[in-house]
Amino acid sequence: MGRLSLCFFMYIMYSSALSLSLFAHSTSSLCHDEERSALLRFKESILTDKFASQDPSAYSKVESWNWHISDCCLWDGVKCNNKTGHVIRLDLTSSCLYGSINSTSTLFHLVHLQWLSLADNNLNLSKIPAAINKLSKLSHLDLSSSSISGQIPSEMLELSYLESLYLSGNFYLELQKPGLGTLVDKLTNLREVDLSQVNISSSVPKTLANLSSLTHLSLQACELKGEFPAKVFQLPHLSFLNLRYNRDLTGYIPKFEKSSPLAYVSVGGCYFSGTIPSSLDKLTSLVYLEFSANNFSGELPTSIGNLASLKELYIDYNNFSGQVPSSLGNLTQLSALDLSYNKFLGQNSSSLSWIAKQKELTYLGLAGMSLFGELPSSLMNLTQLTLLNMDNNQLTGPIPYWLMNLNQISALQLMSNQLTGQIPSQISNLTQLNFLRLSSNKLQGLIPSSIFELKNLKYLVLSSNNLSGTVELEMFLHKFKSLEVLALSSNNLTLLTQANVNSTSFQQKFTSIGLSSCNLREFPDFLRNQEQLMELDLSSNKLSGQIPSWLFNLRHIPQERQFSTFENSSFDGNPGLCGKPLSRKCENSEPREKEETEEWEESPFGLDWKVVTIGYANGMIIGLVLGYLFCTRKYEWFVKIYGMRLNRIEIRRTR
Repeated sequence: MGRLSLCFFMYIMYSSALSLSLFAHSTSSLCHDEERSALLRFKESILTDKFASQDPSAYSKVESWNWHISDCCLWDGVKCNNKTGHVIRLDLTSSCLYGSINSTSTLFHLVHLQWLSLADNNLNLSKIPAAINKLSKLSHLDLSSSSISGQIPSEMLELSYLESLYLSGNFYLELQKPGLGTLVDKLTNLREVDLSQVNISSSVPKTLANLSSLTHLSLQACELKGEFPAKVFQLPHLSFLNLRYNRDLTGYIPKFEKSSPLAYVSVGGCYFSGTIPSSLDKLTSLVYLEFSANNFSGELPTSIGNLASLKELYIDYNNFSGQVPSSLGNLTQLSALDLSYNKFLGQNSSSLSWIAKQKELTYLGLAGMSLFGELPSSLMNLTQLTLLNMDNNQLTGPIPYWLMNLNQISALQLMSNQLTGQIPSQISNLTQLNFLRLSSNKLQGLIPSSIFELKNLKYLVLSSNNLSGTVELEMFLHKFKSLEVLALSSNNLTLLTQANVNSTSFQQKFTSIGLSSCNLREFPDFLRNQEQLMELDLSSNKLSGQIPSWLFNLRHIPQERQFSTFENSSFDGNPGLCGKPLSRKCENSEPREKEETEEWEESPFGLDWKVVTIGYANGMIIGLVLGYLFCTRKYEWFVKIYGMRLNRIEIRRTR
């Protein structure tokens, strides 16, 4: 009984203490009245919209701000100093905020702020207000992906305590007057800088190498030019360096005299040159290395095999020569490796036996390496592989059965080899497959019916083989609900089309269709509703009669890229066709309705080369597409359609 009384007494004492604590807290709020008012007025000045943030877990943090909880230090996203009660941290990342902001915003009344993030909101292309300099104690500022625009104001460069500055993902933001040099000279305490996608359009100042505290630097796609200061690579604390997609930025990789904390290095899509120093193995912390699409040359140093922590290595699209070092086999932690399109000496694919050690690989690019022999059996150990690209080699023999056991593969690219035999019926084992490219080989036989079990296919490219048989075109529509690219041209196939098919019953939105030399006798009706189609090849078939008027409505193209007219040669291989835009008129046919004729003649698009490429040789089409893409720097469309490089999984820094 005594023990029960003691427990009851202790419970009463604890409850009383808790009540007193809650009462004391409710009567002695930390929050300052003027700062509470500033926060509430900021809330009133801006809207919330669920589409204003991209993060799927985004929610409106300001919804919790109200007078019912008088202590603003308890509000979502707000943190106060425990002693002074002043608001020192405001984190409104991914808060679904929508609206403009300017110097009159009460946000700039929070003069004790040390940490501010408005990242992943939509500030409606507002300029960074000059009043930002009122937040003179800021050490962290994150406005990334917040839809701000205009020139970064000089007032922001007065924030001398700044250590972290994130402005990436704002495509209309500029740093020109003042420029990058001024920023580096004034913000000397910077440790973390991300200006990716900010339009800088200048050279990189040598004084950048003076920021000895720098740990993180990202200047991706900033239109940088001139030579990048090599000493930046040797900064004593730098662990993350991203210079990707600055095509006019030159430079070289310096020698490393001592170990470096660099863990992530990307100069992909720049114009660096020179050789790779053997001292690269001093980067013992390196996990990600990308030299893709530069002008590097010489042999790869064997010391690259000493980078034991390396998980992703991309050196594709360079001028590396000599033999591929077998020491790469020591990189057993690799999940991604791309050696494609260099000038390595041609070698038998069996010499790549070291690949068998890399059982963690998910991404393997060996395209354009002058490999000969059969597909290497060392690949059968790569059970985690999701992408295999061996395009443009001289591989021979059949597609091996064991390849069909790598059932995690989502992209298989074996284009432009000399592979023979049939497409294995076991291809249905590759249930994750969404990209299949076997074009320009010597494959023969029927298209196996098991291929229609690949429900996730988006890209199916089988053109320029010796495939034969009769196939109903609608099979590709009924079975592949997500198909975007279909290329069956230049085989010995006969495609049958069904009459009176409801074109709206197919949900696919194609971007490219190649059905040249498929013995088609009529225009496939499903094309009527393909408004996203950018390439269509129906040349060398058995089409006859008048070209249907609905074909001219396939206009998903930029107006400035078009041919004004098509000559008869554009429709070679279909001698039975007639009507506009051909000069050959249709005999015994009723003239088109006036509206239809005027629509064709007055259309600003006409019959664009991207829309209907009936009869144009593949080389010309690819040349034109490449010319357009590389002049306008719109690489991603070509990557998506033709799969030169699929999207890579990047190591993303979390903060």
